[in-house]
Parts: sequence; structure tokens; C-alpha cells
Amino acid sequence: HQRLVIVHPGDNHILFHQEDPCGTVLVMEQHIPAADLKQRRLYVGPTSMITDNFAAQRYTKLIGHLPVLLAEHPQRALVICLGTGMTLSGVAAHEQIEQLDCAELSPAVTRAVHCYDHVNGRVMEDPRLNLIIHDGRTHLLRTRENYDVIALEPPPPANDGAAHLYSREFYQHCFERLSEGGALSQWLPFHLIQEQELRTLTATMLEVFPTVLLWELYPATEYCLIGLKQQGPIPL
Repeated sequence: HQRLVIVHPGDNHILFHQEDPCGTVLVMEQHIPAADLKQRRLYVGPTSMITDNFAAQRYTKLIGHLPVLLAEHPQRALVICLGTGMTLSGVAAHEQIEQLDCAELSPAVTRAVHCYDHVNGRVMEDPRLNLIIHDGRTHLLRTRENYDVIALEPPPPANDGAAHLYSREFYQHCFERLSEGGALSQWLPFHLIQEQELRTLTATMLEVFPTVLLWELYPATEYCLIGLKQQGPIPL
């Protein structure tokens, strides 16, 4: 289902607007009088994807930090879906990462990401970064690279084209490309899905990974599934 985005005039400003084969990409700076703050919201097509507020910074960066902390020897990383670059910056914050690949389908998103330099540490300037303009699933199918960490924050599973990133087949591709002791992390929009959907998504990952962790990244809204290639207790 798609929903209409209504942009109100006033203190809202368009910082970026561009179309590409994936649709229209828009970054809107919005003033919220009640909280006396401004936030930058990323739209792709009719969907509001994310803002740069504190909650968004917290959960997106954790999606990058956690798999690096939990993988046994994290040196080679792949981030699928660039968005605002905050998840990518979470991975890049770790000095032991030597190879940093990022697969993003929309060329316009890779240009809009500079609107978020203030929250992503200007990660697009990181010399380790290899930007791949391609669908993340297709990249996994075509590449011969092995990764120690795969992190992704895709659109919710109900969005057009996003469901394949929550499938058993996709998790199997990730598992095959992960090194021994590797880790996969994936955002779960807890506030946008029902409990049965959460159970189904978790069960699907458990069909592939021997160890699966469910992390609460922001209370009652943002969760993360982490699949570990190793078995046994986790040194929390």
C-alpha cells in the first residue's frame, strides 16, 4: 500500500529533490514548533523513510555497531541500503574494518546522503568505502567476496520490492557470503508490523542461522535481528 505525503508550507524547506529510475528522492527540513527543533526527513517515492532525530541516530547506528562487535574477526563489511549513511557510519567507526562495501539501488539517494553529513560523520569521504550502485541481493549473488559483517536497514517488508530482503533465500545468500564467525544485522520496524509478522521473520532467519538474537534498539519501536554463523553462548 502507498500513502500520500502531504508537505505543509511554512518553516519546511526542501534541501534535495531528484528523480532517478527508482523514483523521486526528497530531503525535507521540517521545523517542529512544539519541540523547538528541526529535523531532516528522507522520502523515497511516497514513503517517509527516516529522519535525523536522536531516536533515528540511535537505532540506525546500532545496526552498524552490533554486528561488528559480535563478529569474531570483523575486517570486511557490506552495508545494504545507504539511506542517510548512519548505519554505514556505525560500521565505519570501527578501525578494524579494512574493507567497507555499500550497495544502494538509488543513485539519487547516494547524492542526497550529503544532507546528513552532520549525523553520519561524512562517511562518504571514508577512503575504505566502495560504493556499489546495485540491488543488494543481486550483489550478493554476483560477488565472490566474503564478508565478516553484513548490515542492512531496508524499507519495511510491506514496501514494494522490499520483501525479498526478508526472505529465507536472501538470508541463505548472506549466510553463504559470510565468513566463519560472521554476523548479519537487519532492522525490524516493530511499530509497523504485527506480533505474528515479527515471529515469522524471526523464524525465517532461524531456518538459516544457528544463532539469532533479537535486540531492542529503541523502546517499543525499533528492533534488530542479528544472525550469527557460530553457535554457542554470546559474550554480552
